[in-house]
Amino acid sequence: MITDNTTENDLLANDHAQSRRAQFKELLEELIKDADFMLNRLKWSPDEDDIEKLLTIQEVLYWYASVTKKKEKARQDDYR
Repeated sequence: MITDNTTENDLLANDHAQSRRAQFKELLEELIKDADFMLNRLKWSPDEDDIEKLLTIQEVLYWYASVTKKKEKARQDDYR
């Protein structure tokens, strides 16, 4: 049975999740903006530490995207 309390908790959880999604998007937009700024400086060149940190970000996002794609594919296969 769904109660008003459960519905309120679900709404709060959804609001919190949407807030995190918005924050993630803002952080990613800032990352891209800052990277573009630096790349437009002809005398600037990333050092190995810069590349390593960016690779870490890319690898983590790739891993999460891969896991999500696998889960979505498994769900699609379950419905067939």
